[in-house]
Amino acid sequence: MPVLLLVYGWHYLGGRPIRHIKWIFLIFHNILYLLIGSTISTSKIVTRATFLLLQRVWDFFSRDDEHLVFPRYTHEPLWDKRSIRLLHLSRGSPFGRVRYKLTVHGIDSRPSYEAISYTWGDPTFCRPIIIDDCELMVTSNAFDVLQQRATFWKVRTIWIDSICINQDDENEKSIQSPLMREIYSRASSVLVWLGSQPDSRIAMSFLANLHRRLRLGGLEGSELKTILQIGTTSPNWPALFTLLNHSYWTRSWVIQEIAVAETVNIFYGNAILSWDFFSSTIEMLHTQDVGGLFIVSSIVAPPRTMPFRGAGCIRSISRIRSTIKQQSGMELIELLYYSAKSDSTLAKDKIFALLGMADTAAQSALSGMYRRKVQDIFVAATCFLFSQRDPLRVLYHAGIGHPRKTPDLPSWAVDWSSPSGSRNFWRPPDFLPYRASGANVLQLSVHSTLPLIEIRGQCIDEMGERYGRVWYDVAMDETSSLLEKAKNRMLAQQDAISIVNSLESTAGLYCNGQSREEALWRTLIGDRGYGTRPAPAHYRESYEASQRIFAGARGTILSEEVSNNILHETYPGIPLEHLPAKVQADDVTARKFHTGMGEGLHQRKFAVSKKEGYFMLVPELAKPGDLICVFVGAQTPFLVRHVGGNGMGDQRYELVGECYVHGIMDGEVVFEEDLQTFILV
Repeated sequence: MPVLLLVYGWHYLGGRPIRHIKWIFLIFHNILYLLIGSTISTSKIVTRATFLLLQRVWDFFSRDDEHLVFPRYTHEPLWDKRSIRLLHLSRGSPFGRVRYKLTVHGIDSRPSYEAISYTWGDPTFCRPIIIDDCELMVTSNAFDVLQQRATFWKVRTIWIDSICINQDDENEKSIQSPLMREIYSRASSVLVWLGSQPDSRIAMSFLANLHRRLRLGGLEGSELKTILQIGTTSPNWPALFTLLNHSYWTRSWVIQEIAVAETVNIFYGNAILSWDFFSSTIEMLHTQDVGGLFIVSSIVAPPRTMPFRGAGCIRSISRIRSTIKQQSGMELIELLYYSAKSDSTLAKDKIFALLGMADTAAQSALSGMYRRKVQDIFVAATCFLFSQRDPLRVLYHAGIGHPRKTPDLPSWAVDWSSPSGSRNFWRPPDFLPYRASGANVLQLSVHSTLPLIEIRGQCIDEMGERYGRVWYDVAMDETSSLLEKAKNRMLAQQDAISIVNSLESTAGLYCNGQSREEALWRTLIGDRGYGTRPAPAHYRESYEASQRIFAGARGTILSEEVSNNILHETYPGIPLEHLPAKVQADDVTARKFHTGMGEGLHQRKFAVSKKEGYFMLVPELAKPGDLICVFVGAQTPFLVRHVGGNGMGDQRYELVGECYVHGIMDGEVVFEEDLQTFILV
């Protein structure tokens, strides 16, 4: 290599060109290229590193245009609304610089290309590429994609949004946006490009190993922990968590990019997995409740974070992809529900990133609004959903009871940029929905231009001063440790118990004749079992096991040290050597109640109503004095907040959000003569 540098130095100082040196590089390159395969091994990593080093050396010594200043690249205008640009990549030699060419094509001519799905990365850190002797700045992530996909052996044609769409032309972006579904569905393949991390090889190898082991099935408890290396010092799980926590999975636009594609491959590090292989492994992990195996154990030290959000987004994309393959379009409310945990740089893209997969009614109603204000778009989307099947379903996503990002939005209009993290109480007709309004028929008037809605309903009670803390509230996020989340859940549950124990009554019975303890545990899970309502009686055992788990674990969770005295108090008469087995058995039994509580109390708080003493689950930002109302045609009660009148006797309210009120979820307290009109603003 020193000799090579001297020779090239002589060449640049005026010596004759030494062209045979290029052929030496070509021979090295061809040998190395043949040695690099799709599988991963230590020798191939070294070979790949050597290959990249030689390529960098070639790039350094072939800089004959570094001193040049290129004009800024200007995109050639598109022919019409059905045309797209494609980027052609090639290398003049194995180590040569990438050559770029942009061409315009009619999408109906079905050109052959590979579509890239990726994250843009930091927009302030850009690198130049040269197209037609002009310079175009692209993000570092886009640059890395281009370098990886370009090859000496052929011209590769790709579609990549940051280059193939003129990002300085808002009109062009609004025209190209409706074509996204066709662009990705007509691509020969879609490459999900995730870049590389130091442990990417470990993550991809571990995924392949997990897939093989989980396919066997029939694994439980300690056996599953052992096989999956949970609680060990293996680097496998941290590497997998890094992959699943990748910001790519939470992007709104990637849902469509994957869902409509014919073939999807995931590129991470130097390995490629098919989407079907990858997503089925994540689904099997969920089915085995691997996340639950990390929580509250005297044997396992849990990791600091779990990639629940990323894994949830992957599973949602899989569901949408499966549905799209069976039908041409989905209901917009279904798409919005499944994509609730996804993010977009522009709030309005929470709608438009999904619109290409929606049914024709949604596309007709909203496709021309891309250049409107986000408030107008969210109001229009909510009004459209009011006109669809089960109009009130959209209200279960609305309200000021959860944090909102979009200002100046009516309380009844859904802020899709900041949906609640809680699972709403609405259920399809075949899934045993609540029937708080009985058999009454919906009475709703929408005035989108004012904007307000009028809806008939009945005021039942109001939220009282007694309420607990929120489980997994806004102060906790994906970076909170499992220990912190377990502590938060335990304290939220203990708050509810303390509130109920403090109630003044000699009878100790709830209004429907149940014991207060039974009414409490039924309230915490929304009185639902798996596929049943009300919850079966055996959930009481699961509740009691959860109480023992929390009592026995409070030394670990609250003070970070195990107390044998606490364990003996919790499990009297159990020998010390048998305690781990007893705790583990309770952990399995309690998991059913924890799952139900996750759907009921998550991002909500327990409260007691002021007049009748109803046990309630209310939104995290609900306040004492909020009114409990049952709207005609609604499955559950809602909280509303009085904001004054209009000077003509009409009282106006803000929608706070849905709530669960134990004992009135099947029309027990709704009467026709007590109905009134609520004006929601």
